[in-house]
Amino acid sequence: MRILLYSLLRVALVLGAVGVLYALGMRSWLLWLAALVVAALLSYVLFARQRDAAAAQLAAGVERRRERPRGRTVPDEDAAYEDAAVDEARAGDVTGDRPDAATGPDGSVENPGRPRP
Repeated sequence: MRILLYSLLRVALVLGAVGVLYALGMRSWLLWLAALVVAALLSYVLFARQRDAAAAQLAAGVERRRERPRGRTVPDEDAAYEDAAVDEARAGDVTGDRPDAATGPDGSVENPGRPRP
């Protein structure tokens, strides 16, 4: 809500600057450029408190997003699968009946595939 308020204040300031510059006689395309520059300078000075509040709200939202887990919510499922594949390879169970699983020269599992039910 604070970000929206800050944005609306800046838009109102730009429109106000356009109105004042138009009333002063500026009628070319430079009107909008000058209004943007004037509004940026004034908003930096006048809206410091609102800018800080909007930045704090934005930072809090980013922090909440970073804390949320991505993708799978159960990392133990992957660990259990990997443990089962390693145990299966060490037991010598990967030799002939599963063509998608092979062991390397050091005995590590190169492509264990999914375990059969």
